[in-house]
Amino acid sequence: MQVIDAMSGSWEPGRYHDTFQAKVRELVRARAAGEEIAAAEEPPTATNVIDLTEILQSSLDQARGTGPKSRQKKPAAGKAPQKAARSGGGKSELRQLSKAELYQRATDQDIAGRSKMSREQLIDALARAGRSRKKSAA
Repeated sequence: MQVIDAMSGSWEPGRYHDTFQAKVRELVRARAAGEEIAAAEEPPTATNVIDLTEILQSSLDQARGTGPKSRQKKPAAGKAPQKAARSGGGKSELRQLSKAELYQRATDQDIAGRSKMSREQLIDALARAGRSRKKSAA
């Protein structure tokens, strides 16, 4: 409530302008005058932002006993269970997971530096962790 009160103020419509409408008018004016219209810039590429709500939901599901740790998928008839569900898994299995799921697995396996890793780096780290577990078990 304090944050809302601190950021609240009286409505002053004159402080706000419809920039989209102004740009469209300018483009129409330029086109009507026969000017060359340059293509818009490409949108910025996606960053490796972690969806915190997905991670929190996953954490809540695990606490309730309905998350990935508490329920293992049963293999389809005639198929063996995927190794990725038990360990770090192979890269092909890991690539099928969302970044949030990869991050959760990295958290479960206590992989250092996971919060700053890209999706591809998480896949590599989880695959390495899976291989090192296999070697130490042998």
